[in-house]
Amino acid sequence: HYNIDVEDQGVGFDTGELDRRQASGGFGLFSVREQIGRLGGTVEIASAPGRGTRVNLRVPIEDSEPSDA
Repeated sequence: HYNIDVEDQGVGFDTGELDRRQASGGFGLFSVREQIGRLGGTVEIASAPGRGTRVNLRVPIEDSEPSDA
């Protein structure tokens, strides 16, 4: 797996708002989740107002050995 962690100590946000924002036209993190999901990966988001945000992206790696054709 590729494993990417992004963390900040910013203002944070209520993760419960993600679904409501997507329903009202905000597609940023929703789109990231959807695209990573299509690759068989996962996106985990941990955040709270005043506590910063941590995002973990995991994407499987295909073993693609060159073939002797």
